Amino acid sequence: MEHISIERIQQEKNFFEVLQEESLAQLQELSGNVWTDYNLHDPGVTILEQLNYALWEFDYRLGFDIQDYLTSGDSFDPKQSMLFPPDEVFTTVPVTSKDYRLLILSSVENVSDVKVIVNKEACSYDFVLDAYPDTLDSQKQDVIAQVERIFHANRNLCEILNQVVFSQSIDIQLHADVEIGMDALAEQLLADIYYRTQTFLSSGVSFLSVKEEMAQGREVDEIFEGPTQRKMVDPTSLTPQGETLVVANLYSAIQAIDGVRKVFTLYFSDGNNRFVDKLSMPDLYHSYVVKSFGAGSTFVNLWRNGQKISVDAHEVNKLIQNYRFMRVDSSASDGKNRSSCGLEGKNHGVFSHLPLAYGLPDCYGVNERGLLPSLSTPATVRKTAQLKVYLSWLDELFEAGLDKLNHVSTLVNGKEGISSGWVDLVENLYGENSKLAGLNFHGTRRPDARLRFVNYLATYGKERGKAMNLLDASCDNFSGVENYLKLLLGIDEHHFDFFLVEHPLFAYAQSVDIPEEDKFTVSVLFFASDLLLQDKHFCNCCLFLLQKRLPAHLSIRYVKWFPFSTREAFKADLDFWKYMLSTQRKLGADVLSSKLMAWLKSGAKVFSF
Repeated sequence: MEHISIERIQQEKNFFEVLQEESLAQLQELSGNVWTDYNLHDPGVTILEQLNYALWEFDYRLGFDIQDYLTSGDSFDPKQSMLFPPDEVFTTVPVTSKDYRLLILSSVENVSDVKVIVNKEACSYDFVLDAYPDTLDSQKQDVIAQVERIFHANRNLCEILNQVVFSQSIDIQLHADVEIGMDALAEQLLADIYYRTQTFLSSGVSFLSVKEEMAQGREVDEIFEGPTQRKMVDPTSLTPQGETLVVANLYSAIQAIDGVRKVFTLYFSDGNNRFVDKLSMPDLYHSYVVKSFGAGSTFVNLWRNGQKISVDAHEVNKLIQNYRFMRVDSSASDGKNRSSCGLEGKNHGVFSHLPLAYGLPDCYGVNERGLLPSLSTPATVRKTAQLKVYLSWLDELFEAGLDKLNHVSTLVNGKEGISSGWVDLVENLYGENSKLAGLNFHGTRRPDARLRFVNYLATYGKERGKAMNLLDASCDNFSGVENYLKLLLGIDEHHFDFFLVEHPLFAYAQSVDIPEEDKFTVSVLFFASDLLLQDKHFCNCCLFLLQKRLPAHLSIRYVKWFPFSTREAFKADLDFWKYMLSTQRKLGADVLSSKLMAWLKSGAKVFSF
């Protein structure tokens, strides 16, 4: 019979045991024949054991989560340390049709849905808005103006707005027979049915709070992906635009309402036709709207024990409105949570240090009780003093380390200066590098250039493709790429500047079709001091950094370099052009555009593409 042997599993050694073994081995190697007693009773071994225990304890103090150290101070500001909140790190300007849809739905009241039509040939967008049934005509012009402002504030390079219109409403009637429970409130339940029907017809758009989304298992980066939303749109509620609406989905939604026992009949009608299975959308410029409850004949009947229930129409309509605003408020009121970086730490109280001498036996005479009178001789007093001095050097090392650990938040706080190591760490997290060691700035780079750059890291990712706001005529209205490159280089504003011109805007200013060669095309103008202009390596690196950052679908027509002394003349022409673009009539578009084009075609230093 084969015997079964049980092997004892060796327990993993802790850090203290490892330190003891390795330090004793090192001492044996260094001391040779001078020191031969390494037992616990030996004073040298005892002192070494106390030091290793202190190192083991220090290692324990280094093992907490980073937020425990960062939040140990009283005035820690995460943003000052470039620890940006999720709604800044993960969000971006809109880049897809869905992004624009989310942005408008979350920002504009009275819009139940928006259809985004991309005109690729014209580099433009059309927005077709669906309004809630209770939206007044006087409110619609304000809604259109809000959408226009939102688009221009988030516009991407070389993209323009064509038109914003409301869809044409197709009135339909809801027919339903619903059995409800004995305790159900009829008006409240009927209002819920109409609210869910309106939501269903407007592609099912609904809102959630961040907590609700996290409860559904979505990660933070998923929740904040896309544009910044004032109200968080439930992404699962967005049905494809222009698709057929399946009536069975509404049936399931109503059947799930608390208090509904059974849905007997459910369909829509337009007065001539019944829609039992589906509603086909005629096109993107039309939308279905269910007639308001109480407007004419009502065909939604509630039943209880076979008896039809009468309801108060005024109360039902009031509750329908309340349902919409309650769902919006639950998401919008979550703004404080959305802006919080969630950096919460725990104070473990581990930053104080007891002198090493306090852990040694009384016979050493160095702990808080001092030397025993019976052992007090001139020789022992001298040796005790020497040991205290030796241990105090080690104590100073531990105290200095713990002090730094206790003030990590100060070391990475931009208000009091920030270490280059922390800047390197944060830049690596974002895939950036502002050291630019290979460039000769000829003494023109600001001393705080890296700190200024890293403070806006979250903005760069968000605004990578963002263009200037065409409704904003201010002089500091620039694209995301311009802001990025200026801060990355960090050159004093008296020696360097950089401007980007979008070619589609020349046609936009004059209300003509965009020429094929101008679509998704930009030109770049650099203005630099003589030393920078003469440095070919510097010029080529600036161009490389620009190409690396510019969205890949854009092409560059011209890259031009001018003496810095000509910057003010160009800036004057550019500012007049910006002002003209921001006005509705665009007076002088041909003259101002010609002036700007003359700069692009001038005989300055040119790189052609």
